[in-house]
Amino acid sequence: MWNSRKMKSNVVTLMACGFILTSLMGMKTGDMDEEWERWVNDDAEARALAVNEGNLEFLTSPPDKPPHELHNKLIIHTRSLQDGWIDLVQCHENLDRVSLAEIMYHDRRTRNIKILSSVGVEQAWVEKNTVQMKNISDNARLCVSAEVHSLYPNFDGTYSMRNGPFHRRFLDGYYPMRVTMDVTLPQGELSFGAITPMEQEGFSVSYEKGNMTVDALFVGELNIEVYFDGVDG
Repeated sequence: MWNSRKMKSNVVTLMACGFILTSLMGMKTGDMDEEWERWVNDDAEARALAVNEGNLEFLTSPPDKPPHELHNKLIIHTRSLQDGWIDLVQCHENLDRVSLAEIMYHDRRTRNIKILSSVGVEQAWVEKNTVQMKNISDNARLCVSAEVHSLYPNFDGTYSMRNGPFHRRFLDGYYPMRVTMDVTLPQGELSFGAITPMEQEGFSVSYEKGNMTVDALFVGELNIEVYFDGVDG
């Protein structure tokens, strides 16, 4: 039982924008034990682990410990209406302090992955459909650019942009996470129509002509679907 638990303790899973982000602690057994103790003794994380098993819960106030933050800038071009591909700049903040980690992107829905910058990460490199990281310190930050296939036409002439599931997972529990999306629309082509889930405390949405933003603070698994009308008036 303990050995099985130790094996699971070296995996922290995040999901974002329809692709998978997985942090893998590449450690010797003694180091893994030390890392496990650090997680268990972190009261804020332990509380989240104890109360959430994946059910989506929006938070009305930030947790004591700054959560993992995932900031997404998405640019929809006119060509995106035909091929579904959107430009993405994605920044991860407050990464977990681990020895080795990888961000694994969906191999058929992500292309042209490039590392833009990193702080508090000793080494970072692109390997096939992943970003590999070595020796991540506290308060680390990593920014990546890519193209993602997440825009889909609907039968009524509208479009849907699907992102998620977003989550931060460790063992069988889920931890607080903040996700922001800043979406730029092609001028005169699309306008914001609706969003799922509905706007509420912990999930805010704002829209100006040609641009929309989403800010979510939550625990559990979050799927976001944005509906766009055909003309930006």
